[in-house]
Amino acid sequence: MADVEHRTTLLGQARTKLMNARADRVGADTGSLLSRIDTPNTGTKPAGSSHAMIVLAGFVGGLIMGLGLLVITVPPAQPAPTPVATRRNTVVASETNSRNEQHVQSLVDQAL
Repeated sequence: MADVEHRTTLLGQARTKLMNARADRVGADTGSLLSRIDTPNTGTKPAGSSHAMIVLAGFVGGLIMGLGLLVITVPPAQPAPTPVATRRNTVVASETNSRNEQHVQSLVDQAL
C-alpha cells in the first residue's frame, strides 16, 4: 500500500511538472515580439521595375556616358580664320612651296 501511495505521489508531481512545462512553452510562444499571423502573400507579379524600364534606364545611362566621354576626349573646334588671314596664309604658303621646290630641284641637279 505504501508503495502504491508513493508512486501516486510521484505521478502527481510528474503531472504537475508537465503542466508547468506546457504552460511555460505556451507563454513563451505567445509572449514573443514576433508571431506568425498568416502565410506571406507573394502575388502574381514580381515586385520591382519592369523589363522595359530597365532597358530604358540602360539606354539613357549609356547615352549620358557616351556624351560625357565625347566631351572629355574631343578637343574644342577651332574658329574659322577670317578671309584676309586666309589669303595672306595662302600667299605665304605658295611662296614657301615655290622656294622649297626650287631648292629641292637644285639639290637634285647637284646630285646628278
